Amino acid sequence: MASRRVKEGESPTQIVGQPRTNPSDATSWTVYGDQQPRYELSINNRITFFKNFEFSALLNYRHRFTVVSLSRVLWDEGGNTNDWSNTDQAPDGTTPNGIYRQKVNGVDENGNPRPGYNPVITSFFKLREVALYYRVPREQLTKVFGSVVSGVRLGVSGNNVLRWTDYTAGYDPENSNFGSAALGSGVDIGSIPAIRRMMFHLAIDF
Repeated sequence: MASRRVKEGESPTQIVGQPRTNPSDATSWTVYGDQQPRYELSINNRITFFKNFEFSALLNYRHRFTVVSLSRVLWDEGGNTNDWSNTDQAPDGTTPNGIYRQKVNGVDENGNPRPGYNPVITSFFKLREVALYYRVPREQLTKVFGSVVSGVRLGVSGNNVLRWTDYTAGYDPENSNFGSAALGSGVDIGSIPAIRRMMFHLAIDF
């Protein structure tokens, strides 16, 4: 079981749960990780080339954050996980992963992360936005439309185009069933990934 704890001197987005680090202390819990990443990077580039072409891209990387994943719980219980029959996660080498994961709670006896459900420590790299535009030269517009049309811009763009991640306990580690609130997000119960959109653009100035 994993949950959150708001405590003075501790991160409010920290993920804690059982077993307790001190069984005699009802307020002590194992710290599994933090909903907030260790660090996050974003790069936004805009390049103009051949005078009339414009290319832009927004890249985002989030490093080592914790997700409370219940999606894989449901998949394992139904025997639908793609590695359910594998035995590489269980110490005995014989218990199927889909059974072993239901018996562990995310950390071993030394407090190190191990395959389980709560939590999953992961990272991702995303191409969030990408676009390519072409502006028709003014002299060509004048030849065709005279002074009626002053500008034409053509383009194609996309959102959430590509994603690279080691997260296998769900579709997208960034999504949460409880939105993007500062407290309470980072819980994946079959949440769908961000929608991938491709758009075509035509802008005409008169």
